[in-house]
Amino acid sequence: MTGLETVDVLREYRFRCNTSHLQQFFIVDDSIINKLVESAEIDAKETVLEIGTGIGNLTCELAKKARKVIGVEIDKRFMPILAETLQGYSNIEVIYKDALRIRWPKFNCLVASVPFTIVEPIIYRLTKLRFRSALLVLGDRFKQTTIEFGLNPNSSPVSKLSALTHVYFNVEQIGTIEKDQFYPTPRTDAVIVKLTYKKRKEKLSPFLRKCRLIFSRPNSLVRHIIFGDEENTRGGWRYDISAPEDLDRDLDTLSEKILNKRADALSNSDFAELFKFYERKRA
Repeated sequence: MTGLETVDVLREYRFRCNTSHLQQFFIVDDSIINKLVESAEIDAKETVLEIGTGIGNLTCELAKKARKVIGVEIDKRFMPILAETLQGYSNIEVIYKDALRIRWPKFNCLVASVPFTIVEPIIYRLTKLRFRSALLVLGDRFKQTTIEFGLNPNSSPVSKLSALTHVYFNVEQIGTIEKDQFYPTPRTDAVIVKLTYKKRKEKLSPFLRKCRLIFSRPNSLVRHIIFGDEENTRGGWRYDISAPEDLDRDLDTLSEKILNKRADALSNSDFAELFKFYERKRA
């Protein structure tokens, strides 16, 4: 299905895009569709999970490469459209559910175009799974908060999302999708991002090493994670209870409010303060 055909189908079905809550913007540039499929590097034996199937224009192209494509689409208004556009593809299955409320089937590659508001829970779920790669179409905010953090942490905003992503994944920006390559036209450009798992031996900064503990122990107090004996020994700081002056000095530089929070309650500003704390220790 070409970009022009995508627009024609939407108009034929008089489909009213939900651009506010669901951020339904459809790629209408064929070169971008091709780039997504090529970047996914799909093997003929693999299963692709697609979140945000829409009208199926990308789904069809993925199905030409994969053994099976499983689409997850929250908007049931697409059912009659997909019945037409996916006709003839026996290796496509569409699940009409909220992707955050179901157990995902096993897959090798994820392809998703999702609202920024659900990027964090999707990436968090990806940290618990095993797959080859994830290809995401995301708004420009992801570039500002996450990609730029990976390039230059000291001059970009620090957030829970940026920490979560870079603790577990290598982040590669594959390309940019300009506003006029979507229908309807969004307010900002988008980016194509590829995530692949970091190897366990890859070196993390002190801040990201501590974040790994924070994400793995969501019910623990930050105080216990930072100053307890749970700290990993390789390249980190271990505090000896017999040397309380170290604790006192560092407690003075880190907010009591943060230390007494549970790890899963930390806000973006808390992660920014933790980042500054570890950067001061490195200086």
